[in-house]
Amino acid sequence: MRRKHRPGRSPGRRPPMRGMRRRGHRGIFKPRIQKELRRANHLNETGDHANAAVIFERLAIDAHDKNILRHAPMLYLQAAHAFILSSQVAEGVERARTGLEILAETGRWHALQNAGQRTANLLSELGFTDQAQEIDQWLEQNLAEHARINLSEGKQDFSHGKLPPKCPYCGATVRPDETNWINSTSAECVYCGSTIQTK
Repeated sequence: MRRKHRPGRSPGRRPPMRGMRRRGHRGIFKPRIQKELRRANHLNETGDHANAAVIFERLAIDAHDKNILRHAPMLYLQAAHAFILSSQVAEGVERARTGLEILAETGRWHALQNAGQRTANLLSELGFTDQAQEIDQWLEQNLAEHARINLSEGKQDFSHGKLPPKCPYCGATVRPDETNWINSTSAECVYCGSTIQTK
C-alpha cells in the first residue's frame, strides 16, 4: 500500500522513534507527540475539526513511516472522522480506508469491524449515505473470509474494571470494547500507547 508524505518532507531526516517499550504509564510516543495528540483531541472536541484533522493525519503518517502499525491505523481513523466532521468527506473516506487497510493487513479483524462500523455510522448520521454504503461494502468484502475464524481474536477474557472516559495522557476517548487490555486493571490506549489504569 502506498504511503503518503507531506509535501516537502524528507523521510529519514529525524532519528527513528524509540518504539515498543512500555515503562509505567508512558506510551511509545515522545512527549512532544503526545502533546500534539492532546491538542488535536481538544480541537476536535471544541468543534475545530479541520485543524484537528491536519494534526491527526500528520501523526498518522509519522507513525506509519516509522512502522508503528499498532497505532498508525487508529490515528488515520481519527483523522478520517475529523475530516468528515469538517465536511471534507472525500478526504475522510480516503483516510478511513488507509486506516482500515492497515488493520486488515495486520490481521486485527475485531478492531477492523468496530472501527469500520463506527466510520460508516458517522457518515450515515451526517447524511452521507453513499459513502457509508461504500465503507459497509468494503467491510463486508474484507471481513467475509475471516468472520468465522478471526473476529473473536484479540478479545481477552478479563474481569475488567471501569476505565476513565478519556485517556489521561492524550485525551482520546476510551472505548473499553476497542481497548488493548493488558490485565484486569490496566489497558493500553490505542492512540498513544500509554497504560491507563481502571478506577
